[in-house]
Amino acid sequence: MAAVVAPLPQTAVVAPAPAPTPAPAPSYEWPGAALRVDGDRGAITIRAWQRLLAEIGHYSGRIDGQWGPLSIRAEQSWLKKIGLYTGLIDGDEGQMTIRALQRFLAAKTLYTGLIDGVRGPMTVKAEQT
Repeated sequence: MAAVVAPLPQTAVVAPAPAPTPAPAPSYEWPGAALRVDGDRGAITIRAWQRLLAEIGHYSGRIDGQWGPLSIRAEQSWLKKIGLYTGLIDGDEGQMTIRALQRFLAAKTLYTGLIDGVRGPMTVKAEQT
């Protein structure tokens, strides 16, 4: 008499779910603007900064070339987000805000001056680079 062999149970092969695609990291790079590196923080430089801050979600005002409290609050908000500014987001561009900006520019090797909180020609040239 032949032995009866029970069929093996079928097991489903389940492929692992693909890992979710991480959101791209925000960019903190300079916008594609052709600026004269002249140390003059005029309307062209300010509009470029306003565009950059708008592109990364920190500025919602008009791109008008005027560096006022709304632009300064956007700069402070961005610097706080990247961990370089610990002050209030108050629209007052004091030494603490400028030192944070200088630290950012120095980390990008764009600024080699003192981290002194003075937005002088060296700081402005680094912003334009």
